[in-house]
Amino acid sequence: MGKIVLRFIIRAGLVFGLLLVSAGLCGASTLSAKSCSLSDVQAAWTQAVDGDVVLVPGGNCSWTQPLKPPCSSWTLQGAGADSTAITVNIPSGWGNNAVFLDGCSGKSVRITGITWNYQSADSTGMIYFHGGNGLSFRLDHNTFQSAPNYGRYLWDNVPCVAPGCVIDHNTITNVAALVAAQLPSDGGDNFAGLTEWQQAMKFDDGSEVYFEDNSFTFNNFFNNDMMDCSNGGRYVFRNNTVKGNLIFNHGYDSVAESCLEMTAYQNTIDGAGKAQAAVLYRGGTGVVYSNILKNAVQKNFLVTNYRSNNSGQSNIHNPFCGGSNPIDGNISNGWPCYQQIGRGSSSSTPGLALFPLYEWDNCKTNLGCTGTSDQVTIDVYNNQGGSVDHTFQDIVQNRDFYDSVASFKGDSGIGVGLVGDRPGTCTALVAYWATDTSTLYQCSSKNTWTTYYTPYTYPHPLVSQSPPKGLKVQAH
Repeated sequence: MGKIVLRFIIRAGLVFGLLLVSAGLCGASTLSAKSCSLSDVQAAWTQAVDGDVVLVPGGNCSWTQPLKPPCSSWTLQGAGADSTAITVNIPSGWGNNAVFLDGCSGKSVRITGITWNYQSADSTGMIYFHGGNGLSFRLDHNTFQSAPNYGRYLWDNVPCVAPGCVIDHNTITNVAALVAAQLPSDGGDNFAGLTEWQQAMKFDDGSEVYFEDNSFTFNNFFNNDMMDCSNGGRYVFRNNTVKGNLIFNHGYDSVAESCLEMTAYQNTIDGAGKAQAAVLYRGGTGVVYSNILKNAVQKNFLVTNYRSNNSGQSNIHNPFCGGSNPIDGNISNGWPCYQQIGRGSSSSTPGLALFPLYEWDNCKTNLGCTGTSDQVTIDVYNNQGGSVDHTFQDIVQNRDFYDSVASFKGDSGIGVGLVGDRPGTCTALVAYWATDTSTLYQCSSKNTWTTYYTPYTYPHPLVSQSPPKGLKVQAH
């Protein structure tokens, strides 16, 4: 009951925040740049105050230096992705992004109606949000594409705050995004994301970064990350189409702190014979369900833990998870490994709290495939092997992760069906997805079913807002 009340409070707070921001923006002014050139856009911005909209007219412009907007709530609005095109050709270097917002907290920003062509920028991407204690943002109805080099269109390195964060209705080609959540309270880059790992665990409650109703295509650079997460980042990926790449996260093996949550549902992810997987976890947890996952090179759904062997990237956090590193649980050969698959945030046992990875009804061609050859289940794979390797002892089905099963009896796996058909008896940590209530119930203790997860409002409340006046929006 406590989780239900907490979820209501969180969601009510997000909605209330949205109403406050909407009310604040009602009196916003609209300022028009003379052209899409960087100098003209920056000049218009010098006149802006909190909540204003800066209009960028149609045209093709090249930016060779970063735009640095003020720490205020604002909208950067083009005339439509088919009209306003900006080529980003900025040398690498700190803050050398097309849009660089640093150290800003509690504001709500939006970028909409622009084509962004990547040629060069800092490795943090064309749009970089950094510093501060949290930001709300929306990137919508844009085209992000690479010409001709690989790069990122977004690096979000701050936690999401009300009224939320959403990337929606964009066309994205050969460019990537990374979600992280570094806070000043983390204690520096070596502990980036640690504060997020010390909070109570939440799933898909509106406080994540949402990617929804986008089209992703990788016809080049498919060996590079398309959708990444690290350092306490949390994202929800839903109702998107992907071709030629995968959704992914980094674990504690190679970053300061692992990605915390990666949740995905109702997507079509086609590896197109190029991507290693359609979904790949190296740390943290989430829920993954009702996706079409197909045509991966290795397996469609992969999980691993580099730190489980002495040939993994153990140089980042020495020693590897083998029983001698005090940060791990060290019950058996190091297991549970710190921030490994199936572990979540906690105020008492951060990085070791058990939150299994749950997946159900993920299929190659048609949903409703559990128990058939069309079903996609989780495959554990060994990263690099080594003379000592505990990968398959550290990541175990029906302990660290759960797959949906046919003829569910409540003793293992995940059941799918009507809530009235849920078994009366159950073994701790198995789960049941009720199709009629869109609720995942977890067996919290023997023969005790508890509400564990329900999806957040769709569309995201920020998406439900009307398009800005004058924006030409094409059907997506």
